[in-house]
Amino acid sequence: MINIALLVKLDKTITYVQSVTASANPTTATIPDININVGTEVSSIDNNVDGIELIDNSTTSTLINKITADTVIYNSVNDALMGNTSKKVMETSFPSAGQTYYRRVTITLNDDAANHDFTDMVNDVEPIISKDGTTITYIQQINVGVSAVNEKIANVTGKVGDKVSDVTLGTNDLTINNGKGSIMTNGGIKTGDEYYSSPEDAIENVSALGDTLNKPGTYYRTITFELNNPASSYTFNGTEGTDYSVDGNEVTFAQKITVGSISATASVDPINVSAKTKVSVIAGDQDYTLTGAEFDHVGTTYYKSLKGALNQDSSDVDSGAVSGDYLNEGNYYRLIYFNLDSDFAKDYVVSDDNVKVIDEHVAVYAQPVNVKNKAASKYNVSVGKANVGDNKVSDTASENELYDQNGQKISDVTVSYGSKYYDRASDVFESGIKTTSNVDSEGNFTKADTYYREIIFHLTSAELDANNFGPDAQVDMKNKTVSFVQAVVVGG
Repeated sequence: MINIALLVKLDKTITYVQSVTASANPTTATIPDININVGTEVSSIDNNVDGIELIDNSTTSTLINKITADTVIYNSVNDALMGNTSKKVMETSFPSAGQTYYRRVTITLNDDAANHDFTDMVNDVEPIISKDGTTITYIQQINVGVSAVNEKIANVTGKVGDKVSDVTLGTNDLTINNGKGSIMTNGGIKTGDEYYSSPEDAIENVSALGDTLNKPGTYYRTITFELNNPASSYTFNGTEGTDYSVDGNEVTFAQKITVGSISATASVDPINVSAKTKVSVIAGDQDYTLTGAEFDHVGTTYYKSLKGALNQDSSDVDSGAVSGDYLNEGNYYRLIYFNLDSDFAKDYVVSDDNVKVIDEHVAVYAQPVNVKNKAASKYNVSVGKANVGDNKVSDTASENELYDQNGQKISDVTVSYGSKYYDRASDVFESGIKTTSNVDSEGNFTKADTYYREIIFHLTSAELDANNFGPDAQVDMKNKTVSFVQAVVVGG
């Protein structure tokens, strides 16, 4: 500093001129790196401004009014600094581990930039201060690390004599982010053509046992996944070389194949009906299946116990299960018969307690039949009307109603009608009874009288199972209907 003295003789005073240096307040900027994993969506970090701070060192107060992160991701600091959008990252997710990317982060200041000294360099570059002094822009670094993979490798089954290449693939997937994102290319799965005694042998490709499964046991084959990104971008469970192997964008695991111990699975649901249901309603095939077999027929004998049914024990037969054509209340078992495939004994094992193999040709399933007396439900059926010469019947459709055991109208119902007419109400549901002779070949009524036909209510399975529509009802569990007799009055 240089002081200049001025001497004034008249009043004997000396005046000096002193220079003053004004400096801006220094600042400290904190722009932390963002650390993510391979496969992270670029858009997921748009609003991530965690840890960003800009402090006035003199007052320790923040200078931030607002932070805006640029949605453009750049390959280098210089590209980001220059805003060179031709060098931006085009992927929707970050593709490779070990890569570093950059973006611009702009801070809107709560004070004029001229009042502060922004000397902090972030990522070796000085910040960009806007011409009007209202904003300052820094370059933020983004580090991409490896992602841990969740592996879903299906255990599959084969039969003796199968080619390894013919064994089903199963449902497989490799995901990251807790199962939210698959890392596989579409359809990028292939399996090996040979099988091995251990997963290690499969991965190391040693001691192959051939390409045809020749005896029961547990074996392994390779299953290879093509990945969206290099395999080095991920971490897999186990040890590379023994539990899995990687090659470029592919990773290979060992897939378990179980041979000769395939469970013979039955699809036979219990029968739940109301008392007085006709036996014929439940007599036929209801899509019953058993792996390695074909449905043959439904038995007509009802047993008291599972053991008695499977052993076809005559002392266990419940003689009170059926009265005439109708089922009585009680819990029973009956047998569903299946014809076995010729290689059933070699290819399958039976683990279902309700299944028994009788001989090399036949197996049976003991099906529970539960017959219950339900609280009585009510119904209304209107009287149909027609005239001689008519071939159509009119009725008051709104009066055709079903009510549940609590007296509430069942709304989810549709109604249809039988096309055959009888002289007596008792004839409608009796087999072998001739229809009235008073309807000609064109379906026209030829004589005034009262006739009878079937009226059919179509219900849901739940409503049908929950209600007892009484002795007048004809229940068809398979087709989910309950039928009654409707009178049709034909005038002259």
